[in-house]
Amino acid sequence: MNMNQEDIDLVELTRDLETQFEHAPPEGLVAGRTEIRDAVLRRLGCSQLEAEELVDTLVLRGVLQLRESPEGLKLWWIDSARARRTSS
Repeated sequence: MNMNQEDIDLVELTRDLETQFEHAPPEGLVAGRTEIRDAVLRRLGCSQLEAEELVDTLVLRGVLQLRESPEGLKLWWIDSARARRTSS
């Protein structure tokens, strides 16, 4: 599949990710990001590279952020509200 990123509804994708990871946020810089990438891949049926590029886009827009929990864990935070504000 040759995907055009402009054809992807990033708000809908982000909402789906937010719902999927609501109770168990992805943990760790690499492992968590890989988990998100794989979720995008499954959701869209795209290649790993295309899914990674979408994750990059979401990170650059601040929709995906790696934060430290009070316990010191590095967790990925997904903000669909920010996705709505940054889409256009």
